[in-house]
Amino acid sequence: MSLYKSFEQNFNNFKIKLNNTVKKLDGRAKVTLPTTWVSVENYDKNLGSLMLKPSEPIIMKGVSQKGNKVSKRLCLYMSGYIIINGKQADGKIKISKYNTQLLYCDPEQRDDYRRLKVSGGFHFDFECNPQPVHPIFHMQLDNTVLREEVSADTAVQHVTPLVGENRCFRVPTSQMDIFSTLVMVVADHFVDKGNAEECDSFMNFVKDIQAHSLCIDMGECTRTFGGHLSTMTNMNSSSWYCERPQINV
Repeated sequence: MSLYKSFEQNFNNFKIKLNNTVKKLDGRAKVTLPTTWVSVENYDKNLGSLMLKPSEPIIMKGVSQKGNKVSKRLCLYMSGYIIINGKQADGKIKISKYNTQLLYCDPEQRDDYRRLKVSGGFHFDFECNPQPVHPIFHMQLDNTVLREEVSADTAVQHVTPLVGENRCFRVPTSQMDIFSTLVMVVADHFVDKGNAEECDSFMNFVKDIQAHSLCIDMGECTRTFGGHLSTMTNMNSSSWYCERPQINV
């Protein structure tokens, strides 16, 4: 099986489990995931790797701000790219670079997603050999991301931009490729933290997607990193969530 076909199959399995989870957790939210991933034409395929991006942006409308039924509802857009360059012995896809863009918007009027106000944007970056004093995984505030994608959303009539931004600092993060960022979004906006059943559903989702998570190809790194990175242990965001504590009755 080609590297692209392996990635596509991996994404489709992830997408099925994600869709099943969000429908179970919040029937009001409308989640649109890309049908497939496309190769970036101007990328040098002679390098033996592929640069892929979603065929359409990920759009989530009517998403709960705090994961419960009474909080206000938001609109999220997500896109970016991933460079894949092989598979591990266990079949997991290896990546050597990514850029993930995430934009939050508020409806000007409750539950009306035709007129939006940008409330905040971010991008997450990773490359095996970053510039000096750049965290290998990091996030920057960026309210300008995905403007074209939002404008292309035919259901949106108007978007009010957020004036001003601060991109002068980089926040070290876990591995926040698009798959991993979707895990974060589900945790933050689809799970009622006071509902034991929903918390358990999320943790079951995290366990189910482990086989489909992407792995950093540390063999591509020419520099020495410390801690978890030096042992190439799992750094994607699903590793940062723990089981809810059992309550003795």
